[in-house]
Amino acid sequence: MDRDRMDQERLAEMRQSELGESNVNEEFVDFLKKWGPTALMVVLVSLIAILGWMRLQQSQQQKIDDAWMALASSSTPAALEDVARDRRHSDV
Repeated sequence: MDRDRMDQERLAEMRQSELGESNVNEEFVDFLKKWGPTALMVVLVSLIAILGWMRLQQSQQQKIDDAWMALASSSTPAALEDVARDRRHSDV
């Protein structure tokens, strides 16, 4: 008898636990239905903005690197003037 009672209590606990998990799952599904598309859009827009910012930074760094390489490869005053003129026009 004692064993049957313990089994019944355990079964009741399991049912209660399953009901609690079911409610949590339903709440999560409702949350995703309501806010899922919006959250996904925010994540995507943020990702695109971050990637755009990184690309802009890389582009600016590449321009600086190119200018230093052109300066380093110039050996005459005329070549230095050409580098200065090219850099001035490329920044505009």
